[in-house]
Amino acid sequence: MSLDELRQRGRETFATLIPNGEERLDRLYLTAPALGELTVSTVYGYLHHRPAFDPRTREAVALAAVMASGTTETPLAIHIRTGLASGLAPAEVVEVLVQTAAFSGYPRAVQALARVEEVLGEAGSPLPAFPAPREVLLLLIERLRAEGRGGTAWRDSTVDTDERDYLDEPEGGNSAELLEPEFGDDRALAELRDMAVAGLHVQVRTTSAHTAIALFNGQSDRPSAVVHATMHAGRVVELVCLRPTA
Repeated sequence: MSLDELRQRGRETFATLIPNGEERLDRLYLTAPALGELTVSTVYGYLHHRPAFDPRTREAVALAAVMASGTTETPLAIHIRTGLASGLAPAEVVEVLVQTAAFSGYPRAVQALARVEEVLGEAGSPLPAFPAPREVLLLLIERLRAEGRGGTAWRDSTVDTDERDYLDEPEGGNSAELLEPEFGDDRALAELRDMAVAGLHVQVRTTSAHTAIALFNGQSDRPSAVVHATMHAGRVVELVCLRPTA
């Protein structure tokens, strides 16, 4: 693509992520339009569309880089907003900040915190934010496993290494606390409980600001089941369990 085509695609992409995005770009780069053309062409015309990362992951990487640079002004606010628009949950934005602090320094993280709070507040997120979908679904699986095994699930579990590292021994509580009061799909919940108790390996991934999936595997790499969970305010409102046909 030519630079002009990349610039136009970048402007259109930015406009899908930020309300009145093109007008905001024009105001931001009023003094140096050429800088705007180069920035928008590269970041949103080219990098944003590379297929190796999905937009959520790419924005998380960009957000970490901006935080690590020590920037707390417009670029940070923009990338928090584009991250949210690309499907990052507010809790994931905060988690990026926490992760970045260990590598770029705690003073920089503390400086960025005020802008994070400001933008998340503008987006309507409570502070602290509700847990990320992955965290909720992973904890639900662990609690269902513990309840099904009489509270011994953690020591007997076969959760994949990355998931084991993510959780310490599950906190007290029951699975019902992680479900919306109106949740009524007992069949889907029973299926998820059966898979959790069976000790299948599981990988849990956030797929949007409100959804996560769990991939259960038996003895092979072929998924035994896929569970899709939809969240609202840190609780599960819907579960869909899918199993491959024979």
